[in-house]
Amino acid sequence: MPSSNTRKDLALSLKDAFCQAKGEEIVLFRGCSMLPMLREGDRLLVKHLSPTTLSRGDIVVYKCEDQYLAHRLLCIRNKNQPSCEMVAKGDNSPTRDRPFGADSLVGKVVEIERDGRTIRLDDRSWRRAARIFTLTSLTEALLMESVKSVRRRFLGNLRMNPARIEDVEEWGQRGKVYALRILLWMART
Repeated sequence: MPSSNTRKDLALSLKDAFCQAKGEEIVLFRGCSMLPMLREGDRLLVKHLSPTTLSRGDIVVYKCEDQYLAHRLLCIRNKNQPSCEMVAKGDNSPTRDRPFGADSLVGKVVEIERDGRTIRLDDRSWRRAARIFTLTSLTEALLMESVKSVRRRFLGNLRMNPARIEDVEEWGQRGKVYALRILLWMART
């Protein structure tokens, strides 16, 4: 009789094959750029879609140089054009990613499998949470870009006091904690 691990592996490989036949793919998430939404080891169900079906706040997987990234979509320029350009950012990253085109897009994350539970991202409460995370991410990115711009203009090549940098980073972390609390509260209601 096969062991439970063997059965689990067989079930996962069958699920992978079924997903590929439906134009979907299962990806193992690595890193901390999307904390608290995505955690190391989460299995992401990625649906292959065109950019015209995406909206701000979706978590997308795309190829950037020699690696694949799963980050939140902040904006799409020229959405209905073949030469559309998208900008994404990790929820736990202070700056936006470089813009990427439709040719780099793998797809949209529609489900997260974590610890035997499945989280469907098309649920109404998760769509609301995505809007909150998107606004928080945009605000953080704009704030960090403004701080860098002011620093370059007024301080030139002078280095910023490391204690001040820690203050800015701590403020950003506190904002993420508040956003997570709101998200958890919304998920309960």
